[in-house]
Amino acid sequence: MNWFGLIFDAWLVLAVWLITASLNALFSFWNKWPKHLLAPLIGSVVLFSCIALDQYYMTMFQPLDESFFFFSFEELIMIIGLKERLSVAMVLSLLGIFGFYFFLSYWLNKRIKSESKVNTALFYSSLLAFFTLPFAHFRFENDLAKEGLANNRLILFVDQSIRYGLTPESDIKTIFPRDFKQLDVSFYSNSTENPLFPLWHKLPAKSVLDPYFNPTSDGKAPNVVFIIVESLSSDLCGERAYKTGHIMPFLDELAGKSLYFPNTFSTSQRTHNVLPATLSSVPNVMDGNVFQQIEFPNHWSLMRLLNKTYQTRFFCGVYLEYLNMRGFMNYQKADYLVDDWSEEAIAHNEAVGSPWGFPDEDLFKQSFVDLPEENEEPLFDVFLTISTHDPFVYPNKRMYTKIVKRKAKRIKDRELRLNIAENAEKFGSFAYTDAALRAYINAWKQRKDFENTIFIITGDHGSELYTPNKLTKYNVPIIIYSPLLKEGKISHSVVSHLDITPTIYNYLRVRYNKKLPPSVPFVGKELVIDSAFNTKRSLVFTTNKLKTSELFYNGFAYLENTLFSVNENFEIKESPDVFLKNKLKKQLELYQLFSQYTIRQNHLVPPREHAHWFYTKKWKEKSRFEIEVDTTLSRDRCIALGSCSFSPKTDNSLRIQVQAELYCETPDDLNSLADLVVSSKQISWLDRRVILFKAIRPTFVDKFKASATNKIVYTIECVGLRQSKLLKSHQLFFTLYNKDHIEQPFDRVRVVVSN
Repeated sequence: MNWFGLIFDAWLVLAVWLITASLNALFSFWNKWPKHLLAPLIGSVVLFSCIALDQYYMTMFQPLDESFFFFSFEELIMIIGLKERLSVAMVLSLLGIFGFYFFLSYWLNKRIKSESKVNTALFYSSLLAFFTLPFAHFRFENDLAKEGLANNRLILFVDQSIRYGLTPESDIKTIFPRDFKQLDVSFYSNSTENPLFPLWHKLPAKSVLDPYFNPTSDGKAPNVVFIIVESLSSDLCGERAYKTGHIMPFLDELAGKSLYFPNTFSTSQRTHNVLPATLSSVPNVMDGNVFQQIEFPNHWSLMRLLNKTYQTRFFCGVYLEYLNMRGFMNYQKADYLVDDWSEEAIAHNEAVGSPWGFPDEDLFKQSFVDLPEENEEPLFDVFLTISTHDPFVYPNKRMYTKIVKRKAKRIKDRELRLNIAENAEKFGSFAYTDAALRAYINAWKQRKDFENTIFIITGDHGSELYTPNKLTKYNVPIIIYSPLLKEGKISHSVVSHLDITPTIYNYLRVRYNKKLPPSVPFVGKELVIDSAFNTKRSLVFTTNKLKTSELFYNGFAYLENTLFSVNENFEIKESPDVFLKNKLKKQLELYQLFSQYTIRQNHLVPPREHAHWFYTKKWKEKSRFEIEVDTTLSRDRCIALGSCSFSPKTDNSLRIQVQAELYCETPDDLNSLADLVVSSKQISWLDRRVILFKAIRPTFVDKFKASATNKIVYTIECVGLRQSKLLKSHQLFFTLYNKDHIEQPFDRVRVVVSN
């Protein structure tokens, strides 16, 4: 396999030489010094690209592909974390590599010129290499890690990028329920209530949690605190923590006195899906999509359903424009989004210098800022932590590294012991987050309402630091801890992130608020609490390449085009059952149709039910004004649309609609349009300090007409303006954020403001 890699590397070098030689010939009239620098410069760019892509492969164990283009420039800067990855040793090493390359390039250039036979042979070899470059790819369909190892990562990336760029965004045909009728109903619990809305179903009259909880002391609904820990694998805490040295002792302790589910699956290998999966229990979206980056279908979430009776808040150390978390939480009508950080948190964050944002301890501390000792309404808090994310920048790194190294000595497995000891700095981030969780729960214990609080802790996906098999990337725990619990219990049933919202919602509905909707559109089920290893479950997974191409089915896992059986220790063994493998491949194809129907075609919630429970506010037009978008500015990153004033006394909620006309050949034309941003001041870049609300895509006002002018509208409901600490004046500014600098060919643009 290493020989394959060397061959593909040489292939790339030859192809680059042809490009360089051609440019040299084309610009032969140049002076000597720029001409001689041309080859080393081009080679250096290629070399740097190879090093960067190799670094990505060594971090993610998979080569980078077209998923690179699914992120904005700001998101890529955060993901790369270049500042934190560069060290003095690395910079010196890179300079040494490039210095050697310049010398070698110069020497070869002189030698090739002096020997015409060598020059001729090299030219024809390079010509052949250049035109056969698209074939420089050795495929391992069953093992992406091997595929990345055997191939040149730059060739792979360019190949996938070209294929992605040349693939037209063709119309997706309209899907009907009959098109996915052969999809196993265990993937979505087919309901007969409404045949057009297959997920719409009545909840059970009894809650699975009710027998395990005492009632609250005051008879009111309990506080709910939901904590999603970045990369929290099941093997890092609880009953399997012996494998990794018990580096999270607080979570170990908590798991022993909680409802604890070690055999939980996340439904995505990336963080993208954790909020819609855990809070809204929606199906996975189609290949290449992220739920937060498409036009939202009508969907319900635990946060939105509880909004009328709870104070709902969201805390994340990452800036909220990342993957449109702000837009998602605005849709859920969150009362509070963390934006206005305390001075102490800002100073600490600057000192730590994480590329992702605020350390976990500051995230938890921020939730107590401006929070009264007792609330009139119970709290529903959601936390998404970030300190355990690569490149693992966190406070007191030296101390937590020592802790991990000491604990690693107790690990019996020699290979694993050495791995954790060598990566102690990275694993130390989990020890740090564990300490931050302990401090947070202890702070809650000082509050009067601690006794009436339920804590739910899970991971967004598994950790890339610990991957004993291909299934580990999806395996996370769920820990439900509360002083209200009668006793702790461990359940070995296979459950999922999708089950959290149905479980908590039905418990609160049955026990405390029977006025909540009895029917819901959730794809998940209530958590199964069973000591035995119960594998009766069907789940679809989205890989880190945003491919909905893996699944779990009743004790079998289909991963990277290979079928495995799964035992009670979550170990996998390749299965020879070809019939089942082919069946599951077909199920994945049918699931894509099901996803298209329910999400893209808006068939999660029946319109009558959605209107009955959520469309209660009648908006009254406050103002409207016409805008003429200057065609010379329509490619700008930020296109100003004007502003409006509001009164905090009467305008706590406003609906902003930007209406326009647009010539469209296909419905996909909307995908290239800018995002609508509402901010507290006029912006020229996406400044998270002033962004209030954001809408990703407009919708068609009337039925779509192909190759014709259509009316479109962006809609943002700005809720809780009085509570927003980002507003420095009573003025809202509207901007189209055109991140790709694509011309925005709007006609007859107008802004309508309603209260």
